[in-house]
Order: sequence, then C-alpha cells, then structure tokens
Amino acid sequence: MTPSPMLRHALARTAPVVVALLAVGLSAGCSKPDFAVAPVAGTVTLGGEPLAGALVTFQPRASEGGILAGRPSVGETGPDGRYQLETYDGYEGAVVGTHRVSISTFRKKAAEGDSSSVVVIAEERVPARYNRQSELSVEVPSSGLGDCNFELSSNK
Repeated sequence: MTPSPMLRHALARTAPVVVALLAVGLSAGCSKPDFAVAPVAGTVTLGGEPLAGALVTFQPRASEGGILAGRPSVGETGPDGRYQLETYDGYEGAVVGTHRVSISTFRKKAAEGDSSSVVVIAEERVPARYNRQSELSVEVPSSGLGDCNFELSSNK
C-alpha cells in the first residue's frame, strides 16, 4: 500500500525535524567521556601571594616512560588564585592518573591586520621551572583533588 500524496507531503515536511531531534537525542546520550575523569581544583600562589590570570595545565603522562599522552585539562586562576580544571572536550576535571603540570601567565595573540606577527598580551611572571621546564607532577586519583594547591617561588 502506498501512502497518499497528503501523507507523503506531511512525511517530507516532518522528516528533517525528526532527524534533527534524533541527532540531538543521540548526542546527548553520548555525553560521558570514554576515559576516567575526576574533579581537580585548588589555589596557586607566587611568592606567597595569590596568582591571578594564570593558566594551570595538567597533561597526562603515559604509565611507562613518562611520555606525555592523553587529554590535557586547563583552568584559569581568578583574583584569589583559585582554579578549576576542565578537559579540552569540556568535561569537569582531569584524566585519572599522573600529570605534568604547567603554570603560566604568558599570553599572545595574532596582530590585527597581520596574522604573521604576534602581540604579547601578558608577560610571563612564573619561572620556567613551573611551565616550559616544569618540575611539577601530580597524581589525580579517581576520587579527585579538591585542594590541589601550588605554592610557587618567584626565585628563578
């Protein structure tokens, strides 16, 4: 039995809506990460003072050899030095496991009208041993880290 012309017209008009609703429903159902993530938050101080405007980055390390691997997480410190991590995929926290930690205040952007040059927005105030040559490492347990504080020394 073939559908009537009126039914075919109604199906043709509603099919895109049904497909869109199915896509939204399926994507909402896939919102859990395929890796273990735990909440991580804390405070960063530099020379005993809260460090505002710093990016705190957790980069997972492979279990063997210390090779950097996996989804990084990042958080920006507020005026009180507090940060809360989020993965680049938008999940709150960091991947469970060992991480290399980097803390930096340096910011740059492309110059207006000239994408080949950059403009420094914020100078680096944190010694290299906490960012480019980071000595910081943290183990994130499955229960998370609600008080993952970093007390940085301003000495190079």
